[in-house]
Amino acid sequence: GEVLSDGCGRLGLEAAERIARCLDTERNPDSTAGVVAAIFIPAVLQGRLGPCKGLWIVDAELKRFVGGVETSDVIEIRSSSRKWDVDWKGCSRHDRTFEVKAWAERAPQEARLNQQLIACLEARGGPARAFL
Repeated sequence: GEVLSDGCGRLGLEAAERIARCLDTERNPDSTAGVVAAIFIPAVLQGRLGPCKGLWIVDAELKRFVGGVETSDVIEIRSSSRKWDVDWKGCSRHDRTFEVKAWAERAPQEARLNQQLIACLEARGGPARAFL
């Protein structure tokens, strides 16, 4: 089958945490301990990075070796999200900044599937009984 990932990249856990620290996602300080509780890292971010726009999903398994050291401070970009070519080494810091438009909220919300989506899922091999 086809991989349906048009415009959807991946973020390593360290990269996602660095981005989350810049967002308003932190929990309230614990008044008894006087420290901030663990930061909330959204599972999905919508944003822009230079010429790339789309969704990025946090992948805790995504790692790369940089200078011989393994790191998850990685942002993977799909070619389908790139709107124009850029020289990453020669572009400005501003163009290498991950701009967040929206992120997944903490609380799960109810979702409904419409008939068109169900037909698409069935055509891709999803069992019809799962949608009854």
